[in-house]
Amino acid sequence: MQTNNYFEKISVLRQILGDCDYKYPFPEVAFYCPNCKHRKKKLMLNIEKDVYKCWICGNSFSGSIQKLIKFVGNYSLLNEWNKLTQDGFQADVDIKDLLEPSSNKI
Repeated sequence: MQTNNYFEKISVLRQILGDCDYKYPFPEVAFYCPNCKHRKKKLMLNIEKDVYKCWICGNSFSGSIQKLIKFVGNYSLLNEWNKLTQDGFQADVDIKDLLEPSSNKI
């Protein structure tokens, strides 16, 4: 059974987008849109499906919440979101180590 961490996800989103409206346990959350800056909360996020859409901007401002965090947030919040959604890729080694020839000779 998957555990829903709605409140943790909403906490990350509030750090980026400010105040929101939601009805628990329904997974949709409404924020002010950082793109069109409409006076009402028209940016809808479905935190269960990891998608967003502004009902004023339309399809020109919609997509995955990760894309939204990249647009208005920062890397540490994106990392935090990825941990909560368990979709983020966590590398055990640095990519530079994989690209550089090894110094150890066999």
